[in-house]
Amino acid sequence: MLWETKRKLQLKLSLLLGDYILSLKGNQSNLYKEVEAFFKQAQATDWQGIDYSYSGKTEAGHHRIENRQVWAVPIEQLPNVNEAKKWKGLTTVVMVKRKRNLWNKQTTEVCFYITSIQADASVLTKAIRSHWGVENSLHWVLDVTFKED
Repeated sequence: MLWETKRKLQLKLSLLLGDYILSLKGNQSNLYKEVEAFFKQAQATDWQGIDYSYSGKTEAGHHRIENRQVWAVPIEQLPNVNEAKKWKGLTTVVMVKRKRNLWNKQTTEVCFYITSIQADASVLTKAIRSHWGVENSLHWVLDVTFKED
């Protein structure tokens, strides 16, 4: 989906439903790079002087151990993020880091999100996880219907 279209959709959703959480990907390169650079710098300085919310959880099952860490930062903490002004109601940027051990193989994934929800990592963790469940269910239906995978 084109980002201009996504911004218009976000505006309509926020007017109709209230809040939004959008995955930030490389096709929104300026905002993605600004947010990624902010989080790298924050981690390098051990979050000194930064107001943030953190949530972490480790789960085991199905031959895997997964550790999820979520950092939520109020947008005011990122004064040099120019692209943020284009998103109505944007209050928080989020970084999710997932480390997964499956059959002695470790993978790490880092994702970024923008949201109109206040910076509460535990609330945002639940919202993002519920989105993953919906997306996984949708892919299962598509896989079964079109005999893919």
